[in-house]
Amino acid sequence: MASRRLRRGVNGTILEGYVGTVEDLLAAVKAGDETAVDTLLTRNPELASARDGDGGSALLTAIYYGRAGIVEKLLAAGAKPGLFEAAALGRLEDVSTALDSSPGAVDSWSRDGFTPLQMAAYFGQPEVVSLLLERGADITPASRNPMKVTALHAAAAHHREGHAEAIVGLLIGRGADVNAIQEGGFTPLHAAAQNGYAGMARRLLDAGADASATTAASKTALNFAVEKDHSAVVVLLREHAGVGKQASGERIPPVSS
Repeated sequence: MASRRLRRGVNGTILEGYVGTVEDLLAAVKAGDETAVDTLLTRNPELASARDGDGGSALLTAIYYGRAGIVEKLLAAGAKPGLFEAAALGRLEDVSTALDSSPGAVDSWSRDGFTPLQMAAYFGQPEVVSLLLERGADITPASRNPMKVTALHAAAAHHREGHAEAIVGLLIGRGADVNAIQEGGFTPLHAAAQNGYAGMARRLLDAGADASATTAASKTALNFAVEKDHSAVVVLLREHAGVGKQASGERIPPVSS
């Protein structure tokens, strides 16, 4: 934690004259200690763009930890977003500049196993997703980490429904696999149902998503929608199941949560 790593006086403030290290800054970011971040950046502005031994930046750490205020402080202190940070933050011009300098970076991998497209999708940046697709980003890879998410999974997990649905539409339009499976057997439709995104669920179903697919825990999208009481998604999935069952003459079974 920041309180252990930083050299503090008896009143808890950082000792006078201590300029800190990038590890100190990363610890303060993770702890959400804006006062410590301010002090470190004031005493040592170069920390804003520094990276640790693994290549981790304070800016990307702040993005991952949802520290919006610290993100702004780092940018104001001169942090230079790389391609992955820019993709996550929706900084279209920075993404474009990075790709102009290195076109092949469009399908590069972050140190924790994500592509720029996956980053932009997860953080709900439709304009960046559109740019990356225009620049030839590959929509097919799964992340190189235990999550095994595609860009479509990442988009379906985003917390702002409108942004998420817009990105899902862009990816489907480029032929994304709507039945791709991530860790735990989850498909994008499972995420849409779990989040209550009826519009997204309809898009996925229209594109051929398998509503009967089950996770490793044997749960369908309808199971998730029922559990979370997402009535619009429940209705949609029941209607979808009804159309399929009626066409085949099968009875529609009750759904347990």
